[in-house]
Amino acid sequence: MARKDAAGVRLITRAGNDFSSRFPFIAMGVGKLPVRSYLIDGEAIVTNSDGLAVFDLIRGHGSKASAVLCAFDLLELDASICCSPHPPIGIRILAAISSSRDFAATNYF
Repeated sequence: MARKDAAGVRLITRAGNDFSSRFPFIAMGVGKLPVRSYLIDGEAIVTNSDGLAVFDLIRGHGSKASAVLCAFDLLELDASICCSPHPPIGIRILAAISSSRDFAATNYF
């Protein structure tokens, strides 16, 4: 998950570990979203030369500069829980806020 709040940006594993330093470009990219806070459900992946996600490429230690975040849903935006009977709404919100600084998230809740 990607989390941004007053403490900064963190990439949090299922076990609760902070992997921000392992995926610095993902952290930098999601940190540029023009909102105060969010919680994005997603997974970091590394692809092979054919563009396919390969789990073995992301394993191991050290920074993974080639990793990208595949976002599944937006769970929280500016301290508001994003609940919807239609899960894709979170993805539409995420796409909108990443492409427009004038986006009004409240239109989607």
